Amino acid sequence: MLPFARKEELRVVAEEIGETATLEIKVADLREIILGSKAYKNDPESVNNFLSSIVEARKRKEEQSDNLEFVKIKLEKAKLEAQLELERISLEKAKVESVRIDPDASSASGDGNSFNCVENYIHSVRTLTLPIPKRAEG
Repeated sequence: MLPFARKEELRVVAEEIGETATLEIKVADLREIILGSKAYKNDPESVNNFLSSIVEARKRKEEQSDNLEFVKIKLEKAKLEAQLELERISLEKAKVESVRIDPDASSASGDGNSFNCVENYIHSVRTLTLPIPKRAEG
């Protein structure tokens, strides 16, 4: 008899061969009931084959479930990657629009020194804070 059969599978086999098995019964007791049954003593190969078919069906079902879960995860990953790419494109578009200088906005401010993005401001501050050379070259 298969050592890796589960309690529910053993219970199904016991009921199929005409034995009574309650939900509270232990796995070891189920094995003893099956091994001691008249059906198992008369034809142990058919009982083992029946149990094998039940176990194989469960394993196939678990494998299909695992494969389905894997496909769902792959689809979710692809969806998130597409969403991330859309966000990247949107961010790049916003950067391009913020870098573009709008001539109407600079004349409307009056001072002509308006900055459209943080990067330009940081670059300007770095440029203005460069040390002045003390000695003229050449």
